[in-house]
Amino acid sequence: MKSWCKAMAFAGFLVSALSLAGAQAIPEPRRFAIIVGINQYADSGLVPLQKAQNDAEDLGKLLTRLGGYKAVTVMSGALPYTDVNFPSRNKILERVAALSGIVRPDDQVLFFFSGHGINDRNGESWLLPIDAEVKNPVGTGMSLRDDLASPLEGKVKHIVFLIDACQKTVARDKGLAVVGVGEVKVLSRAVVITSTGKGKASYEDPKGANGLFTRSLLLALNGEGDLNRDGYLSVPELERYLPDAVSEYAFNVGLSQQPGVFDPGAGALQPPLARVGNAPASSQAMATDAASPTAAPAAAPTAKAQFVQFKVPEGVKVDLRLLSADGREVRAWSDTSSLSEKIEPGSYRVEAQDRNYLYYPFSAAITVTNAKVTVNLDLKPNFGSLTLTCDPAEGVEVLLNGEKRGTLSGGALSVERLKSGNYELVLSRELYDTKRQTILIEDGKTTKMKLILVPNFFTLDLKEKNGMAGTVYVDGAQKGSLPLVVKLPYRDANVRVVPGDTRYREWNETVKPASKGGTEKRTAAFSGRMGILEVTTNPDTDAELTLGGVKIGSAPLECEALVGDYDLGASATIGGRKYAAAARVTVREGQTSILKLELKDQTPAPTPAAAAPERATQGFVKIPGGTFTMGSPASEPSRESDEVQRQVTMGTFWMGAYEVTVGEFRAFAAETGYETQAEREGGGYVFSGAEWVVKEDANWRYPYFAQTDRQPVVLVSWYDCIEYCNWRSKKEGLKPAYTVSGTDVRCDWTANGYRLPTEAEWEYACRAGTKTATSFGNGLGSSQANFHGDYPYNGAPKGPYLEKTSPVGSYAKNAWGLYDLHGNVWEWCWDWYGVYATGNQINPRGAAAGDERVARGGGWRYDGLYLRSANRYCGLPRGRIDDMGFRLVRPQF
Repeated sequence: MKSWCKAMAFAGFLVSALSLAGAQAIPEPRRFAIIVGINQYADSGLVPLQKAQNDAEDLGKLLTRLGGYKAVTVMSGALPYTDVNFPSRNKILERVAALSGIVRPDDQVLFFFSGHGINDRNGESWLLPIDAEVKNPVGTGMSLRDDLASPLEGKVKHIVFLIDACQKTVARDKGLAVVGVGEVKVLSRAVVITSTGKGKASYEDPKGANGLFTRSLLLALNGEGDLNRDGYLSVPELERYLPDAVSEYAFNVGLSQQPGVFDPGAGALQPPLARVGNAPASSQAMATDAASPTAAPAAAPTAKAQFVQFKVPEGVKVDLRLLSADGREVRAWSDTSSLSEKIEPGSYRVEAQDRNYLYYPFSAAITVTNAKVTVNLDLKPNFGSLTLTCDPAEGVEVLLNGEKRGTLSGGALSVERLKSGNYELVLSRELYDTKRQTILIEDGKTTKMKLILVPNFFTLDLKEKNGMAGTVYVDGAQKGSLPLVVKLPYRDANVRVVPGDTRYREWNETVKPASKGGTEKRTAAFSGRMGILEVTTNPDTDAELTLGGVKIGSAPLECEALVGDYDLGASATIGGRKYAAAARVTVREGQTSILKLELKDQTPAPTPAAAAPERATQGFVKIPGGTFTMGSPASEPSRESDEVQRQVTMGTFWMGAYEVTVGEFRAFAAETGYETQAEREGGGYVFSGAEWVVKEDANWRYPYFAQTDRQPVVLVSWYDCIEYCNWRSKKEGLKPAYTVSGTDVRCDWTANGYRLPTEAEWEYACRAGTKTATSFGNGLGSSQANFHGDYPYNGAPKGPYLEKTSPVGSYAKNAWGLYDLHGNVWEWCWDWYGVYATGNQINPRGAAAGDERVARGGGWRYDGLYLRSANRYCGLPRGRIDDMGFRLVRPQF
């Protein structure tokens, strides 16, 4: 043990003085012992001990061997929970209650405890049984005064409490401190000896099997505590011996520990605790026990006894016996390491056997004269070791005689201290044939093995013909997304691919592998779910037709189309005048949708001679139309699977150079009295540093960080943004873009008012003609944008982390004059989040329906990889968080 400390608190023992009534004396007191030792507690808030259980079991064995006790009850964690001596609270208190019913006034009770304890909030101290709850010591711990002493009050005069536990704050786990000792008030006729003093630690022996305190207690009972050499260990002798013995040994092993003695004068009145280990077998005071078969015969004490040091190899524990010349057992030690004992002069034989039977038994003759003797227990190994390497080098489970011994990692596994003999070695790994082999482990040798497992799998390499996304199922179990390379068991596999775009049908095939370890390449081809579309116009003319913004031909037209809801448009020039029509159409699988569009004159009115002054464009940037590649290439670091590339053509539009600010939103709220969803519906989400939490008072006015009117507004929902757009349109005499009915929001794409950008408009404007991961290149640091500077993108240097929004325009603009498209806040877009449509697109407006709306750009608390131009994010339209805002677009100025 390296500073294992048994946490025990005694503050507030306040053991009231017992008025132990006298009783008619009987010639010989009876002795009873209850001995408790606990290593592992049920409550994970208590640090496990290593040697408390040894303390209890070794003390119990010694008292039984010495004799003189009517009953010795050992209660330790080694027993099953159903055992009557399992050290739970109820079973310990049951033993105390049972004892109180049979003791006589002149009897003696010894209570020993090795384990943990705790103070409650009132300062009361509690010994903790194995099932104690550290947060509820009053109901689950044991009070020395109320639970252990009170049942014996008035029934017995002689009580000794020996407590091997800390009196210091030494254990912390899950926020709980096992705290220190306070005042100890003892019983008027009882003695309490603690393993250490107030506020101090109690240690386990780094060289032996017990705690420092219990080690010295065992030595005292074996004869070292018999200071007057009368053959018995009295309570006063123990009170004098233990403080010096424990502190001296602690000093020798580099520790500091001084026991505490709490005796109101009852020690001198107590009968001896036991006949010591080297006492004469015919002693009068314990004559009734002298003939006990458990009592060990030994020579009478003599001043000529010499120390004999038994040296055991480091890390080994043995059962050690010392035999006299005629074969009688003189001393015996169980489960011990190196020790030093006083032995009378004479000839002896030493026998030793390690507890794990990994060494051959040792036997040697020794002679004790007038000098110290050292006996080296030269144990010969009955064990060897195994070093195993394997192909494959990882994830191979290793069993020896059916017992798991580890899993290969880094290509090798070593198993030490295997008892010599034959073993069945079994190697197994998923997708490989199990390997079985018999191996021989020899004394003191290392057996080296190199084995190869035969593959029992094939590799499936699957992609979709047009690069579409989809989810792959093999024999009904989900395996991943397209494109996919996966190892599968070597057998026929039913492969099913569900396209991400619900307008396409599933793809199925049974793959029959050709060879073990081989690769089967397959290309899925999704077939569309199609319907027929018939379009005519009035007047009947060859008007140009668009479906979902994509040109599909000229009227009249009959064509196949994928199922779904679309915006259908028609435009034509007749007699020099421009005509147009628009409608919403639903294409259903296997059905024909027939539409007749009424073309209406859309020719602009002539410009009057004195034109009205042009509306101010301050704060907005004209974005020129053009074609760009939307999404990211497969080679882009941190690319996500939903960023599939496609060619997109955009018309001209105007975009706000900055994100909408707190000041701009404040003007809207002040004029209309509008309350955001955060203000109406119980607050918003802020990041506590470890998790998202709802704060009832969190809203755009107070996002839990300081802000000015120049910072971007946050904690606004998608619906809040829609309301702001319509208000600003009306205020400036423009036609609002949105019609709102509850949660149903429709956009009039012909309106000249303000609206949110589509996802395609946002990425087109962000890229500003670039093809790199960001508009500033293929790397990004927090000196270029507001984000978590400890996590720059793609090798850029680390930089500052502001932990809040920054005023808009604080960082460099992109090539088209737009600020903060990377970082600061996520920006709401119009689109429902969904899989990108395939093929070339013209002014795409996203999926027809969905659950979440798209957001772009990355926020101030996010890593650099989320600020890439192609990165996609989404949220529920009612959501409001402290790093989500928006910016505006208009079709024209």
